[in-house]
Amino acid sequence: MHYSLKKLVGFNIQAIDGNIGKINEFYFDDLSWIIRYTVVNTDNWSLGRNVLISPFSIGIPDMKKQIIPVNLTIDQVENSPDIDTSKPVYRQHETELSKYYKWPLYWTGSDYGGGVFNMNPIPYPEIIGEKDELTQSEKYLSENSDPHLRSTHQVTDYGIQAIDGEIGHVYDFLINQETWAISYIVVKTKNWLPGKKVLISPHWLKEISWDEQKVRVNMTIESIKSSPEYDSSKYENVEYEGAISTKYGVDE
Repeated sequence: MHYSLKKLVGFNIQAIDGNIGKINEFYFDDLSWIIRYTVVNTDNWSLGRNVLISPFSIGIPDMKKQIIPVNLTIDQVENSPDIDTSKPVYRQHETELSKYYKWPLYWTGSDYGGGVFNMNPIPYPEIIGEKDELTQSEKYLSENSDPHLRSTHQVTDYGIQAIDGEIGHVYDFLINQETWAISYIVVKTKNWLPGKKVLISPHWLKEISWDEQKVRVNMTIESIKSSPEYDSSKYENVEYEGAISTKYGVDE
């Protein structure tokens, strides 16, 4: 099963002892295409401060109530390291968060850092052990911003450039419920087939031009035209989702 990130924006984050705030956006790794953090606005306390929460602390979303549970307390989040989400996130900040929450350092290639998240709450002691010292590579990374950590809000509306022309723009992202990996980019087309939305796998991307705000794909306009139309009202149907996955050759 997949979740639409556009639908999850605005969901309430429910701590063990109360509401924390609402999801604003997500940060993903543009190499692995995995969601690393949810950006949560704590509008009911901390003067509307934004905080980052890793999927390692996230439980299964309640789509009807628009609530996502986390295995954290309000006090834990309120006293978490302060990070200005309007600026690049540095490895030092991520290291501080990981140490504070006992989240794994996903960029070190550890068992829990390889990019596979679990939507079910994970007890803190089982996630990561305390480290007395950082390795030289970790010290280097902690002093530099992560060039591959991108905002879904930033990338939304980027133009989609096929091999033979522009075909539309990024509209949404679909993530795997178990791994928090982005399985598909939802593309809203234009100029042809008005209003049609299609799915493109991150595996088909050639590059992302941050300066030009374009996503280039190794596909022709014609091949995308023949792709199944994405229908969000049907996608949560198991049979429809299975058919789409089979068409694109993506395992659930």
